[in-house]
Amino acid sequence: MAAVVGTGLAITFSSGFMAEMLDFNHGSIERAVIPASTFATTGGMEYEAGNLYNPGEITAQIHHDPSALPPLTSAKETVTVTYPDAGAAAWAADGFLSEYEITSELEDRIVANVTIKLSGTITVTP
Repeated sequence: MAAVVGTGLAITFSSGFMAEMLDFNHGSIERAVIPASTFATTGGMEYEAGNLYNPGEITAQIHHDPSALPPLTSAKETVTVTYPDAGAAAWAADGFLSEYEITSELEDRIVANVTIKLSGTITVTP
């Protein structure tokens, strides 16, 4: 597989919210780890893989738009991450905006650091 370049990466909410992205990170997608060791276990600890996984959260830095209130009180909705350099592949899951931090420095753009908590199953569309 060839390297996938982040230029053109986009996040969209089914409600239409999102802004120009400057930085993107889809944090750890984790599967449950269930301890399986007993007092009879010798050597290394034993574990079983859980059936459920945590779809993680997305953090991003975006251009802040002071004319639009971020959807911090909205219900879960479909959040789609589109990877255009990968033939427009997309990952989608339910999610919601859980954090919106506005920041700027003197003579610099006003940006927002956002956190989007994903919920449920991630679906991939090639």
